[in-house]
Amino acid sequence: MRVLECRAKLTSTVRAKDSILTTESSQSRNRDNSVSESFRLLIIIVSDTFCGRSWEYTQHSTSAMVCDPLIELPEKELDLFCEEVLKKDWPNSIHVYYFIKTSLEWRKKKNLKIQLLATNTCMADGTFIGVKYSDNGSSMIVMYSLNDEALENAIKTSSKIDWSRRPVLEAILDRHIGVVNRSLAARGIMSKSYSFSGIYCIDLHQAANIEIPPIEDVKIEPVTDGKDLEYIYSVWAHNDIYSFGELLDTALLGGSFGVYSKENGLLMSWVMVTHYGGVGVLQSREDCLRKGYASLATRTLTKAMANCGITPHACIMDCNTRSRAFFEKLGYKRVAGIQYLTTQPM
Repeated sequence: MRVLECRAKLTSTVRAKDSILTTESSQSRNRDNSVSESFRLLIIIVSDTFCGRSWEYTQHSTSAMVCDPLIELPEKELDLFCEEVLKKDWPNSIHVYYFIKTSLEWRKKKNLKIQLLATNTCMADGTFIGVKYSDNGSSMIVMYSLNDEALENAIKTSSKIDWSRRPVLEAILDRHIGVVNRSLAARGIMSKSYSFSGIYCIDLHQAANIEIPPIEDVKIEPVTDGKDLEYIYSVWAHNDIYSFGELLDTALLGGSFGVYSKENGLLMSWVMVTHYGGVGVLQSREDCLRKGYASLATRTLTKAMANCGITPHACIMDCNTRSRAFFEKLGYKRVAGIQYLTTQPM
């Protein structure tokens, strides 16, 4: 009944506005016949009593009405969305959950362009699209939904996403791949799998109690030196899709741990908190492998995250058997299959 009442109010409001537009159009033609009223825009804000939200309608003429399925999620509602919606599908939603949390923190430290979009009808369907814009002209997108139909409609019809940047779609759950590929194709966008991966996470209590074995002649410090960061980027496996600026943000905004030699200050192994709030960019110098340095760095970060109430998690490529075994040995478990996709016009 409430939905019918809402629709009745909407119809009544639109008819009233149509009448106003018709009158204004006639008056305008009398003043200046060269002005065409067919391009007049009218924004009508109508209360949606079903979900307690507002819908924004854009009328391009007296007869056409268009509603974008996505809106920028107000900051005051983000915590509610994370705790009451995303937590229902935990830990499948962990990547998106911490992407939102991390985006809010990073935006306080730096003027970053990040869109946090949800459906404008009701948050309960869990549909979310996050867009982080890069300094090199590209962008990264995360997607999630509890409703395939809502996600498909958002991808196909929303005008809020700049697809011309050829964004990289990150950590898309396997269950969403069919919908995402089909929806992108409908927009004339070709998607291609960049990597098949998995989300791995560790129990918060287990992470807080993880042991950190002492290693002599090394020290653990944040990685902030420019030359060290340049070296890390030069050997990073994903420097083909992420810019150096994005690595800088990861190290300086997210945080990092580096294992340094006490003797000469050489950076031997490192790990960082990524833009999605997880463990990433883990690597060691080739001549420093199998000495426990990567384990020391990862254990330190895992424990630090847990002590802050953050569930440690990582996205690991299926083909990286050594990394998978490494994290599993520390107590991480695979909880979901994901894919990374590159995009380009057809």
